[in-house]
Amino acid sequence: MAVGQRPSGLTAFAIVNFVFAGFGGLGCLGMIAGAAVLKHSGYHFPDPKAEAAVQQIAEWLPLLVVTCTVSTLLLIVSGFGFLKQSRVLGRYVGSAYGIFGLLMVLINFAIVHQPFGIGTITGLVYPIVVLILVNTTFRDDLTS
Repeated sequence: MAVGQRPSGLTAFAIVNFVFAGFGGLGCLGMIAGAAVLKHSGYHFPDPKAEAAVQQIAEWLPLLVVTCTVSTLLLIVSGFGFLKQSRVLGRYVGSAYGIFGLLMVLINFAIVHQPFGIGTITGLVYPIVVLILVNTTFRDDLTS
């Protein structure tokens, strides 16, 4: 590869980060909007278990919104780091996202009791892929 030319895999990786960051940002906004609608509608669920679940999520909502926002910001910053081929922004912030993303899945299981589905699989797989790629495949490309 020519000096100064960015690896196409690293560019694709940055784009995937931006796509996941977009979905994450929409998810954060959705949580806030859903909570506002439920809070101001005065609706009470006929099933006591559903009502208790909504109350539990409402109690943890600030933490969930903060973790969602931090994860989204880490994805954006590391995406720019991949584009700039930056060791700090790409490799270190990407690794921080990988660890944080895995912790978010654990938080969702512990607090929200999120069922195991496609969101959980994505939440587990992508941070692991990021950790592996930034610390092996793209390690030498993230140098500046």
